[in-house]
Amino acid sequence: MIIFKHTKHVKVTYSFVFLTPLYYTAHYPMSIVLKAGMVIYRNKNNVREFLLIYRKKHSDWSFPKGHLEDGETTLQTAIREVREETGLSPIIIKRLEPLHYTSNKQKEIALEMFLAMCDSDDFSDKIESNETPSWIPEKDVFSRLTHENLKRYFLNTILPSIDR
Repeated sequence: MIIFKHTKHVKVTYSFVFLTPLYYTAHYPMSIVLKAGMVIYRNKNNVREFLLIYRKKHSDWSFPKGHLEDGETTLQTAIREVREETGLSPIIIKRLEPLHYTSNKQKEIALEMFLAMCDSDDFSDKIESNETPSWIPEKDVFSRLTHENLKRYFLNTILPSIDR
């Protein structure tokens, strides 16, 4: 399993298991924007729920995610974004297949996502005031997600990853 670390000139990869650096430059072209995030779920009262974020700035529902800061790995970015947007510290289960898409601004995006679990309802430590986290029952996630690419990702990548 590989986690990507972004710097201005070189991308550094890490083995997820051992976190030993492997250096190379050709995984993603510099024209592609690298983001990272997490799909967090829990089982509450025999109902699987997923953590979604309502982003007021974009008027949309999404998973916690964001841009890499210089020197961060994708895992570090995902953890930071979850802390900022929710205040939670979930247990990471595994890396999911990346999602590639074109943004509204016509930028190519590579989104590295991690699957995680968390039982907490305590969002009091969140930093971002323009984002509202909510636990959504699995049956409602597809209709709540705003973007078609995330809906397809939820059905084709996320749910099969949990059910294995």
